[in-house]
Amino acid sequence: MAYKPNLLCMAICMLWSGYSAICQKTYAIIAGISGYQSEEIPALSYADRDAVAFSEYLTSSVGGSVPASQIKLFLNQEATVANLYQAMYDLLQVAEKGDRIFFYFSG
Repeated sequence: MAYKPNLLCMAICMLWSGYSAICQKTYAIIAGISGYQSEEIPALSYADRDAVAFSEYLTSSVGGSVPASQIKLFLNQEATVANLYQAMYDLLQVAEKGDRIFFYFSG
């Protein structure tokens, strides 16, 4: 069966894309975790793929043609607290008033 991105996510993205004219730059921190270290948390089938789909949407013309350099994507074991905090810190160094920032988590 072919994977289909979360339609609600895509609908929200399309609504946000209408605001691109008033934003200076768009940045995103995206995390998707399908497999957790703890056995108490069941594995998820598509959380990491949803994160990739959102990243791909942002870089598309419909999603605003956001440069890949302005998107930080963390999947599964890369989506650590330390990596996410570092990405937020780095973003605070470059983001300015009027910029749009997405924090997307699927997991």
